[in-house]
Amino acid sequence: MTRMSLSSEATEFGASVHQKLERLGGIKLYQRGTLSPEMRASLGSELSELGLWELDISAPQELEAAAAATRAAGFHALPYPLAERLAHPDPDGAVAVVGGRGSVLVAHGDLPLTWTAVDLDGATHGLEAQSTVTSPLSDFIVKCVRIDTRPGLEHGPALAVVLQSWWLLGLVERAYAETLSYVTERRQFGRAVWDNQAVQFDITKVHVAQDRLHELAMFGLWSVGQPHRTSLWPVDAWGGHVTALETTALAMGVAHQLHGAMGFCQETPIPWLGRASQSRQRLPFNVTTATEVFVDAVLTEGFEQIFPVAPFIRTDDGEESPWI
Repeated sequence: MTRMSLSSEATEFGASVHQKLERLGGIKLYQRGTLSPEMRASLGSELSELGLWELDISAPQELEAAAAATRAAGFHALPYPLAERLAHPDPDGAVAVVGGRGSVLVAHGDLPLTWTAVDLDGATHGLEAQSTVTSPLSDFIVKCVRIDTRPGLEHGPALAVVLQSWWLLGLVERAYAETLSYVTERRQFGRAVWDNQAVQFDITKVHVAQDRLHELAMFGLWSVGQPHRTSLWPVDAWGGHVTALETTALAMGVAHQLHGAMGFCQETPIPWLGRASQSRQRLPFNVTTATEVFVDAVLTEGFEQIFPVAPFIRTDDGEESPWI
């Protein structure tokens, strides 16, 4: 049965990753990465000192530790594919969830890792970097091509999708904390910005959405650790990820709005968090396409939560049965 929070051991491990990243520079690592992209490769070695790449995600406690570490990476907008590495069984491998045919876009696809592309149906291929996409909204995005067929991954795309949701949860928590601190400390017209009821409403809205994302991230993490739920992994993973994308858009929108001009100054964390979230909000799919993927998974496998939905079955005569 799923719990409402990570284990104390996983939380402690996540705190260790958080402290390590703070010592390395925190969100300034992202700023440095945009100026010197090659520095990203050294982050893998730094994190290996914590035993991060030795985690066995088949063990429930270590799976939770992986989620806690990914959450810490999102909090600092770490410019490194931590979630993608943890989703791969090979310590030097990384998983890129992709869609469509031909070339694909992969965040950090130029780093010296054994990249494996996994499609929605679980088909896997090796990846080879071709060229870097140059745009302020596409930091570290690399155009890659499939080069060969690889053995399938036990969790297909589900584990990578769940861990990416944990990365976004960490980023949302940072945006929320920074914004709450700003509106309570900033004074305008003789009173704190927080005293404005509309501001309180926006902050509360983000807080509620953040809590909802945390619950769904916990459920998705529990689900991918249950072998008997294999058929429902796509439903649980993409359902949580759609919420992660919606919550990220909400949190960053409120953060930028309430910071005003400060929200666009590179001296504050907010613009860097927004910039770091761009690739996560668009790769492998934006929220519209991710929602379509989720709905397709529900139609295929059904939905088991408060309002259960039976699979949409096609009969032998070609007619589709109604939901039950």
